[in-house]
Amino acid sequence: MNECESSKQSTLSDVPAFLPKARKKLWPILLGAQPSPADQQVYQQQVMSNAYPQCRDFTQIEKDVNRSLWHFVGDVHRPKKRRQLLRLLNYALHTTGCNYYQGLHDIAGVLLLVCGEQTAAGMTVHLLRNHLKHYVTDSLSGVLHTLALVLPIVAQQDPPLARHIQEGSLDGRCHFALAWVLTWFAHQIDSNLRQLLPIFDLFLASDSFMPVYFTAAVLLHRRLAILDCPPDFATLHTLLTHFPHTLPVSDLRTHALALFDKCPPIQACRLAKVPLLGPLPVAPFHFHLHTLRPLRDCRVSFYLVSMLFSTLLALALATGRLH
Repeated sequence: MNECESSKQSTLSDVPAFLPKARKKLWPILLGAQPSPADQQVYQQQVMSNAYPQCRDFTQIEKDVNRSLWHFVGDVHRPKKRRQLLRLLNYALHTTGCNYYQGLHDIAGVLLLVCGEQTAAGMTVHLLRNHLKHYVTDSLSGVLHTLALVLPIVAQQDPPLARHIQEGSLDGRCHFALAWVLTWFAHQIDSNLRQLLPIFDLFLASDSFMPVYFTAAVLLHRRLAILDCPPDFATLHTLLTHFPHTLPVSDLRTHALALFDKCPPIQACRLAKVPLLGPLPVAPFHFHLHTLRPLRDCRVSFYLVSMLFSTLLALALATGRLH
């Protein structure tokens, strides 16, 4: 492992040590999603006063929100947080004109708990226009396209495991991982916010395909259990949809980065025989790695992202801006 790669991985592994106060300040900076004064005024005057128009999926969003935040928020505060979550989702979807999908509220709920309502609303708008834009269309084609990349990525490191999962799948796509990707694992890790936040750190600081690489890392981590399971759809699907209660998140993030380095999205798409989804706009502090060639640029870009995040954390702590 070269020095750049080692620094990249160790830096990202350090991020969980800085807990919610740091993330509240730095997640929107990292994403390039800091609200403008005009947006803040609209949100305060219209959205928070419940005078903002309802988006077309409001009824379904309301139903999902009313079933959310069971484990992350206590009974006393849950009704208030649900009202905030409903407002921010309605604002984000009405502002962007995007379609809602079930599971988006899981991602937005984590942003709400870490960053607060108004900042989370702006971040959700940004995600709908960038990381999640292929999932908020009129069909599931975007997420099915994404899931088609999982097994080619796994096969680059463990061909027998990929073949075993392939034999137990319906069409070569990992449908069991649908909720993993659509919710950034927030639906599976729904009772341990400390374990979930480092995963969000990685996804916010990375290419929009990173949830696919983390999915591949999870499958490789569970290799023995998967290979011990008969490769028929029902049995294997049951095993994989029962998500482990605890995961070595730091190791999985490092592994996901290594998998991205070994098989970047353009190569994974070629192996899966699907087209590469269009490049995403680049935010001020964001590097979309599938637009970078050659491979060494991917390593350097990850290094820069992780170093930037740690530098911002150190500056914020040194100046007392997290208190």
